[in-house]
Amino acid sequence: MSYRADIDGLRALAVLGVVLYHLGGFGLSGGYGGVDVFFVISGYLITHIVKSEIETGTFSFAHFYERRIRRIAPALFVVLIVSTVLAAALLLPVAFQEFGKSLQAVLILNANYYFARKTGYFAATSEEKPLLHTWSLAVEEQFYILFPLILFALMTRRPKAVVPVLAAVFAASMLLSLHQVTTTPAPAFFSTAGRAWELLLGALLAFMPTHSQPKQDWKEAAGWGGVFLILAGYLTYDQSTLFPGPSAAIFCFGAALVIYAGIDGQMTPAGRILSLPPLVRVGQLSYSLYLWHWPLLVFWRYRFGDSGTWRQSAGLLLASLALAALSWRYIERPFRRGHAVPSRRIFTLFGAATAALSVLAIAVIKSDGAPARWPADTAALLIERRLPDEQVCKTLAGAEAWRKEICVLGNSEKIDLVVWGDSHARMFIDPISQAISTDGKSALVAWLGACPPLVGVTLYGRSKSASCQAFSEFVLKYIEHMHPRRVVISARWAHYMAGAPSKIDGGVPIILSPDGMAQNAKVAEKLLTETIERIQAAGSEVMIIGPVPEQGFLVASRIARSRAWNQDLPPELPLAEYLERQKNVLPFLRRLSASRNIRLILPDRYFCDQISCRYANDGKPLYFDHDHLNPYGMEVLAPIVRDILTFPAS
Repeated sequence: MSYRADIDGLRALAVLGVVLYHLGGFGLSGGYGGVDVFFVISGYLITHIVKSEIETGTFSFAHFYERRIRRIAPALFVVLIVSTVLAAALLLPVAFQEFGKSLQAVLILNANYYFARKTGYFAATSEEKPLLHTWSLAVEEQFYILFPLILFALMTRRPKAVVPVLAAVFAASMLLSLHQVTTTPAPAFFSTAGRAWELLLGALLAFMPTHSQPKQDWKEAAGWGGVFLILAGYLTYDQSTLFPGPSAAIFCFGAALVIYAGIDGQMTPAGRILSLPPLVRVGQLSYSLYLWHWPLLVFWRYRFGDSGTWRQSAGLLLASLALAALSWRYIERPFRRGHAVPSRRIFTLFGAATAALSVLAIAVIKSDGAPARWPADTAALLIERRLPDEQVCKTLAGAEAWRKEICVLGNSEKIDLVVWGDSHARMFIDPISQAISTDGKSALVAWLGACPPLVGVTLYGRSKSASCQAFSEFVLKYIEHMHPRRVVISARWAHYMAGAPSKIDGGVPIILSPDGMAQNAKVAEKLLTETIERIQAAGSEVMIIGPVPEQGFLVASRIARSRAWNQDLPPELPLAEYLERQKNVLPFLRRLSASRNIRLILPDRYFCDQISCRYANDGKPLYFDHDHLNPYGMEVLAPIVRDILTFPAS
């Protein structure tokens, strides 16, 4: 196909949106939509090439995938190698182990689904993930594994069905994206099936006839309109925008209009602006710029902190452009033109490099992030330091399926106390184990991560919903059968009762209603009330542990980095911000405790004063991440543990 400088300019518009958004401070609160522009461009260009080769009988699957390897792999592998070296030098053990897992996911083209499980794109902790940006490469490569096969089959056997089939899949993907973004907004961001329509929009453009085009003024309007839509999305969207879904259309159709305006080879005024040499040059560097800017930004901020100044952002932008220029000149161009490696060796080299990096990733994972790289006093701040479950917990007879999630403490055959909840209940295992080791009491701690202690709960869009339901029903039936004296319920309540996505949820919110998060609080109130009624009907006293203040950053990591590099620490969590986060939780728990004769224990009284909620004591972190307490934090809650274990005289 004929070279179009305006498409390189469109690439520049896309990559600058993403990079400036990540750098912050440039007013492009919706710049993340530049990735969607890339998807449309990619769908158009690759489909146009494949279509032309099929029509002329020159298409080869081997040649197609060779081109993909030459286009994507060399620059990517160099970034992965450099990132691994920097990760080994800078990342603390927990983050380094997570880096190893993400590296493994990148190599098997699964980065998008890996990050969908681990964190949301907009989560605060995303800024500690150097390979997060590779999710978009995974989406493209997953798409291009199947798309050429489908296109070849259609064009050679049912040529008249090509456009209708692509249009039907386009519509189905768009509807799926709409469904996902309203039910599982964070995973929807990374979904290949939900993003396929963006690539297919570009593919459909490649099948548009270039003859009998509309009048020039219509094309000029399309060009300007496309640029306007993209810029409008950059300036008006932000992290609270439900995305992708219909919101992505502003970027995708904007890109499509720009491509369409010049599809006959005639330049429009908007196309001439996009064809200016500086924009074309940035467009040519766009892939390498996209690859380099995010790891550079993450490692810099991890080591030196984020000053938030325009000088720092400008410096990182210039450094990213310099690395991109070197990558394009000495890596991208030689490999794409075949100068560096001949065709007969490209697959062998690709396989060998993938295998070597895979071994490296496994080594990082198995080493637990290589804690020996750090001084013992620094590394100790990061470790949860709980005893392995098999040394503390006995298995409950009949609960072998929940061997890790149900922990029996003590020697008595009669369970006096049940602590039930999500991973926040898990925090009580060690202090309860230590407290009852000499007094002859017994307890059972039942916990399942991200599973609220609500019988009959459904986690919409989550694969673990069925196991959560089964676990909750098992625990409640055990309580009804064994009649323990006391049942303590502990959970990350706001995680289940928040009405909208939040960074503090890791960008991966829980949804309890088919009508979306707005109904979470109502559903949780109903189910918790019903759950408590059943517990009380079994003759057990009920205690509820209220919310632990959640921090917006990884506490142990930040304190360890502060100790190692003298970085400034974030301010303490304002009390008003904590109360706002718990606005659906605290009033309900107070009403419930009063109406159902339940004892409500609020941990915030041990962490918060009239101004703020602390996250450290004497330089020691109270959390090992942003919401789970470490042993130092559980020491603060020692009075609560004593209350839990103190029974009235019989």
